[in-house]
Amino acid sequence: MAKPVDWIPLVPDALTALRQMTAPVVDRSALETLLKIQRRTAIRLLHQLGGQQLGKTLLIPRQQLIAALEACLPGAEAGGPARTPAHTPSQIRRLHREAESFRFPDVRAPERRTADRLPAAIQIEPGRLTIEVADLRDLCAQLWVLLETCKDDWDGVEKKLEGGA
Repeated sequence: MAKPVDWIPLVPDALTALRQMTAPVVDRSALETLLKIQRRTAIRLLHQLGGQQLGKTLLIPRQQLIAALEACLPGAEAGGPARTPAHTPSQIRRLHREAESFRFPDVRAPERRTADRLPAAIQIEPGRLTIEVADLRDLCAQLWVLLETCKDDWDGVEKKLEGGA
């Protein structure tokens, strides 16, 4: 969808106006007014939401538009997760830079890791694995420690998981 960051905040007011309308369909100009968007954006949005061409007029059933806009709201319960608006090119570049700069924490250990010396943040009980983390980097570090421990002491980890240790 075209620049949803521009019109997403206007969706609640647009939904209120749409629910008060009596017309069964909404055209491009009405959508422009409701979401305060430009003509091309309204045309693109109508096509993406399932609008139909009738002569030279692009229309969408009002109820269909309401359902589509409700699905754009954060926390929408439309039978699944809410639609996430498309990212702008600048947001994509920023996310890409962040991903490129991410480095896993260095959790290498000179000695062999064993299941009985796992950090307190990693708890293995019969049929259960619990990992306490502060953030994504901490999660990655704890998972790395667990994987290294599995590599070094597979039998010990397996015994703890099955309740034998």
